[in-house]
Amino acid sequence: AIPGVTKIKDGYNPATDNQQDLVNILGGMYDAVLFHGASNASAVQSIVSIERATFYRERAIGMYLPLPYAFAQVIRAR
Repeated sequence: AIPGVTKIKDGYNPATDNQQDLVNILGGMYDAVLFHGASNASAVQSIVSIERATFYRERAIGMYLPLPYAFAQVIRAR
């Protein structure tokens, strides 16, 4: 049982008593999602840069086309 869930059914929710509380909650959720997105992007950046260098080198010597390479990256990631 989650505290407060039964009271929400009755129409009472202390988090949304007024508009400012609701805006504060939505702002916090927005900040959390933005932080996690930036954190994940920075963690992946080094891997992407290495893969990009490899792709450019192998593309320059004519090993394969970009579409099969991208497809192979998707298959390999799973």
